[in-house]
Amino acid sequence: MKLLVCGNVNVETSVPISGFPLDYQPVNYLKFQTNTRVGGVGFNVARALKTLGSEVHFAALTAPDLLGQLVRSQVQQSGLSVKHLSEVLTETPQAVVLNDPTGRRQIFTDLKDLSESGFSVSLFREALQGVHFAVMTNAPFVKPLVPEVVQSGIPFVTDVQDLQGLVHEYNLPFLEHAEVLFFSHEKLPEAPEHFAPKLARLYGTEAIVVGLGAHGALLYHDRTLSHVPAYQRGTVKSTVGAGDALCASFTHFYARGMHPLEALQRAVVFAGVKIGTVGSSEGFLSEPELESVFSTLQQG
Repeated sequence: MKLLVCGNVNVETSVPISGFPLDYQPVNYLKFQTNTRVGGVGFNVARALKTLGSEVHFAALTAPDLLGQLVRSQVQQSGLSVKHLSEVLTETPQAVVLNDPTGRRQIFTDLKDLSESGFSVSLFREALQGVHFAVMTNAPFVKPLVPEVVQSGIPFVTDVQDLQGLVHEYNLPFLEHAEVLFFSHEKLPEAPEHFAPKLARLYGTEAIVVGLGAHGALLYHDRTLSHVPAYQRGTVKSTVGAGDALCASFTHFYARGMHPLEALQRAVVFAGVKIGTVGSSEGFLSEPELESVFSTLQQG
């Protein structure tokens, strides 16, 4: 399967802290504990899919600055092509992530001029060529491209992140047209087991996955609710990128025809392993590695 991922890419710096709230200290010496990596929802999903074995077209906005060179280099090192990266930003978006020992985090994101920039429609149409399934993140530059995907007939999945109601003006194109919707339970107006069926009936969504954090994930498909418990292997170092990992792994299997529940069961394990690392784009398993862990769990 050839997949398209359209979403943001940034440079992410992770900093460990002793806990929240953070006490004031003028200087903290952290030997080999701060890390700077390429991240961002789009890149995280694209890299996870590539690691699992999917063929991926990655469409994103980049900048011609020094950090932009780092982004392009890391994209290539991840086995992804840079031919669908559009260099229109003035500066590369950045994020700083504070991680405490329990895995909780606080993110400071600077999108630079990402929200005011657009992606070339002709380049996007080129990226769509030969694609069987797409992941359209809800970044601002992605939203105007949704009609192109709809017109092409290519099904797509979207993670709308923190959904707060059945009707959300910004996310409306994604809600109306995505075959699969992902979102977090954290800001829902009611219990996810009540909210998900209502959303599916309103928009005709094929499958809905609600991330429940430490409690795993909830699937609504074919008028049936299924709960998949969380999986944790070892210490949780950071939950940044866990949702991206869940979405990517689910998409990898679902796009190839696997039943949504079976795809989600594997995705929860994939995300559970991923949170044992700090960077949002690190800690991904290959498909054989994932199947090995999943098989052991099934036998146990």
